[in-house]
Amino acid sequence: MIAVTVGRIRLSISTPQGRELVLCHLFPGDILGELALIDGRPRSADAFAVERSTGIVIDRAGFLDVAREKADLPLALARHLSGLLRNTNFQMETIALYDLRQRVARFFLFSLHQTHGEELPERPTIRYGLSQTELSAVLGASRPKVNRVLQDMIAEGALTREGTRLCCDAEALRSIAETDISLSFVPRIEQNRKLHR
Repeated sequence: MIAVTVGRIRLSISTPQGRELVLCHLFPGDILGELALIDGRPRSADAFAVERSTGIVIDRAGFLDVAREKADLPLALARHLSGLLRNTNFQMETIALYDLRQRVARFFLFSLHQTHGEELPERPTIRYGLSQTELSAVLGASRPKVNRVLQDMIAEGALTREGTRLCCDAEALRSIAETDISLSFVPRIEQNRKLHR
């Protein structure tokens, strides 16, 4: 297992024909490889360093030694894995059941809750760390289509660029998404909140 300390890692799965589904991007404070650490089976996704990255490596034998000594570790790990499952359910629901405009709105609402917590300010801001190509891969759409949706949302005032940050009209995004994003669907919020500020 690797705990990311610097950089950004893209997790994805791909077909032999080269089609790729991006699962998520990991930032400092996130971990990867925890499933293989627990069950000893091959990795379930590919990991690529998007930028120069470092991390702390924990091997399976060392992890099991610590787990024997720390009685609260299994419950903490179960909570973490529950968060991963919720995140996967959210992503599957978003891609399968919502049109692209709604997917973009849901993505930004999700990011806003990661940054600000359950109660959003009237005009919350986020640092938009993904390129349009990366965002397109996460949302399962082409870059031109995502760009068109972003431009429409900016023209409507749902999003406003402020340098490297985006100012968001949360109510407008909720209206576009036709739903609100509950914190129950925002795993790892305490870890990631600091990364988007």
